[in-house]
Amino acid sequence: MKICWFFTVFFWIQSSDFAVASDGENKKLIDSAYSGGVIRVIVKLNIAYELEATLKDDSTRQAQRTNIKEAQDRLIEFLQNQGAQVSRVSSQSPYIVTEVDGPTLEKLLERDDVLRVQDDQPQGLVQ
Repeated sequence: MKICWFFTVFFWIQSSDFAVASDGENKKLIDSAYSGGVIRVIVKLNIAYELEATLKDDSTRQAQRTNIKEAQDRLIEFLQNQGAQVSRVSSQSPYIVTEVDGPTLEKLLERDDVLRVQDDQPQGLVQ
């Protein structure tokens, strides 16, 4: 069931406009992390990315995967140094699912290699 939900969210993110959050959205997320102790979030890396189906050949796909992995590795190192738990990483997309506390979330939101951080809770899924 968790895997199915993960792929549902993954494809929803892939097809949605995962734009930079407003200050109000970030504040709500930070408040939630401080009040709840730890929250689970989806982090989109700030790197060039296209859906693999739109890439013209295998070497281009592999180059993109390498760029994604390198960016993810840098962010994972930061998260682990902060004591955060990394839950999911995809080799084909620039997203990481992690559990963070308030101070770590604030640092995460300040990083240049992070485009957006979003709460990993279902948001009124269409039935």
